[in-house]
Order: sequence, then structure tokens, then C-alpha cells
Amino acid sequence: MPDPCGEVFQLGYVFRDMDGALDHWIGTLGVGPFFKMRIESETEIYGTQMMLRCDIAISYWNEFQIELISPLDDAPTHYGRFLGSGPGGLQHLGTLTSDFARDEHRLMSSGNERLLRAEFNGSQIGYYGTDRNFPGTMIELVEKTDFFLGFNQAIRSASETWDGWEPVRPIESLFAP
Repeated sequence: MPDPCGEVFQLGYVFRDMDGALDHWIGTLGVGPFFKMRIESETEIYGTQMMLRCDIAISYWNEFQIELISPLDDAPTHYGRFLGSGPGGLQHLGTLTSDFARDEHRLMSSGNERLLRAEFNGSQIGYYGTDRNFPGTMIELVEKTDFFLGFNQAIRSASETWDGWEPVRPIESLFAP
């Protein structure tokens, strides 16, 4: 049977306190470096255009990408609603797909609601609420593109050779000569 929503590559955590989350992952678990970026974008969330404002930090822990997310406001986004139900934690599993339309159709025809629809440098991205079938964890579907795969490989390579120096870096440093 084909995987209904792609290959799992990412564990996505949502917290109110980005600095505390980074301290935990870096200091306690030894994961790093994290590449940090700010998102401020008009995005379709719950079928409505709204401003998505959050800080994101990304690293790798062995084979899994770790994404830490901290909303910058109280907007009723999928991140804000998740934090409304508790202190934060694992919010979604990120999956990679070569056929976004097919896998989105599979998810939605199984009763999973699309919560977010966006694009990141040419890759389609969708978040799907799975509470009807799998309470507690959303699915993030990400389209495999050359840019996205290269972006992830650059982060993974940095984590594989990380010596503890500069544990939090701006995302732009990935593209510096």
C-alpha cells in the first residue's frame, strides 16, 4: 500500500518561548546548529487569508529535521490554537511528497481538514488536521523540489559537522559564500 502522505522527515514543535526551546534542544539534547528565520506572510489558514507571524528554528537530530516554531502574536492560526490547548510540544509531522495534489487528495478524502495552504520557495505546503482519525498531531505535507531538498541538505550537513560553535544562526548564513 502506498504511503498516504509521503515520507516523514520532520518533527514540528510549537512553543511560546523560542529561547527556552532552543536552550533545551541545544543544551540538554546537544542538537544544533539551529537556523532561525522570521515568517511574516499573508497565508490561507482555516480557509481565510490571515497574517502568519512566527519565528522558526530548524536543525537535524539524526535523520529527523527538528522545527521549533514560536508565534509572534495571538492570531487564531493553527499554531495559536495548538498553544491554546496547552504549553506546547509536538504539533505536526512533516512529510515529503513527489505528488502534492495526489497526497493532499488522499488526506482530505479521508476526512482530514486542510488548515493551511502556503508556498515556500516554489514548494507547496499544506497542514492537515487529523483529529478525526489521529487526535493530537497534524500532518504537514511538503512538495519535494530541488530547492527544498537542497535547503534541507544544507541544514543536515551543518548539523553533521557541528562542533558546538554558534548554536543559533540566521537562515541567511546557509546561502553565504
